[in-house]
Amino acid sequence: MATAAGRLLVLATLFGSIAGVDIDCSFEASQCSWSGWTRGTGDLASYTGPTAAKEGLYYMYAPWVSRGYTSYLQSPSITAVQWDRALTFWYHMEMRCGYGTPTADGTLSVEYYGTSNGQVVGWYSVPGPFPGLDVSGDQGTAWIQGYVVLPANSTRVRFKSVAGSECQRRYDMAIDDVQLSSASLPAKTISCSFDEQFLCGWTTELRAGPPQSNRWTRQTGSTPESYTGPDAAKDGLYYMYTDWVVANSIFYLESPTVSATTEDRALTFWYHMEMRCGYGTPTADGTLSVEYYGTSNGQVVGWYSVPGPFPGLDVSGDQGTAWIQGYVVLPANSTRVRFKSVAGSECQRRYDMAIDDVQLSSASLPAKTISCSFDEPFLCGWTTELRAGPPQSNRWTRQTGSTPESYTGPDAAKDGLYYMYTDWVVANSIFYLESPTVSATTEDRALTFW
Repeated sequence: MATAAGRLLVLATLFGSIAGVDIDCSFEASQCSWSGWTRGTGDLASYTGPTAAKEGLYYMYAPWVSRGYTSYLQSPSITAVQWDRALTFWYHMEMRCGYGTPTADGTLSVEYYGTSNGQVVGWYSVPGPFPGLDVSGDQGTAWIQGYVVLPANSTRVRFKSVAGSECQRRYDMAIDDVQLSSASLPAKTISCSFDEQFLCGWTTELRAGPPQSNRWTRQTGSTPESYTGPDAAKDGLYYMYTDWVVANSIFYLESPTVSATTEDRALTFWYHMEMRCGYGTPTADGTLSVEYYGTSNGQVVGWYSVPGPFPGLDVSGDQGTAWIQGYVVLPANSTRVRFKSVAGSECQRRYDMAIDDVQLSSASLPAKTISCSFDEPFLCGWTTELRAGPPQSNRWTRQTGSTPESYTGPDAAKDGLYYMYTDWVVANSIFYLESPTVSATTEDRALTFW
């Protein structure tokens, strides 16, 4: 059995210098003032549950009681600090029905006691996404490490077990070796390849869909869906992905807050969108877009669509099996950015969107100018606007080679490699390709174009 000193040494390796640990319990001598659930040792159930503790001899578990039954494993009071902290733990979820068939029934989640977005003190869901947060259904027979970030104002934490409606008496959730670090977390930054386990401060939000649906999740290797999704990260080992849950589910992958600047900045990223229906037929269903938090045209502060057009902005439907680089320009007043995934209505379970290697440049963008051959990736400051037509229709788009429409369009740019094009969407759709602002002169000027 590892000693307390040994566990502190592990935390020091993971999170840096430690001033002390508020919660350090493997439930060996006692429950350490945690309340709820049951303290157990060894193999307590013949069909499900751990056969031994992850750390030492004892663990806490919540057996199946009745359909929809909710129970909590709640910590003692902890000291609030002025910085976010890392909570690590090991969980075990083996959920079987009938003759041992795994089930997606039942959920395990983490909540904290404090405030959220200026609201009153109470219990709130921990912002994610992290392993061990909002886990549903059978997770196999092994212990799995989970970790979440507790907001600075947290004074208690609890694990929430919700029994599903399918299984009886072959259904166990268990927790062991819970530790809360008092050390500061790594710096929050928009630039992230998601190999850092606390995701550089990025979080996820479910705007529409089932409460326990598959929000943006950190993943290595291929996705659980065998038909779609990347086989590996674009950079490093990990990336973020989400898959189809129900029609029109909306998920946000949101950056931490950064300081506004006086100049626009370049945001680059890699995205993967493989959308299949039926027997693997590509579909135009589902969209991925980018939004920023700031002001737009003098309006109030809020979330707005990034002005385009750029690769990776407002992408719809199947984009093939490869990672694609996207880039957008964030307005100078931006303090946050988020990726928005909207599930379509056609496909089920063969549907993945992924993001990796997000980078926010602090360097100034190239000068904005009306003269442009569109080979410069940020388009010399030109933007597009949809005046009439479907919200996700094909606005002016940067293209090289021939257009996707095989019957019409140029085969190559007139000058250089790239040009701007738009195609038919619906009758009377109106699209504008608009230049940046330049200084007025006292004389007329000639504008030439192809």
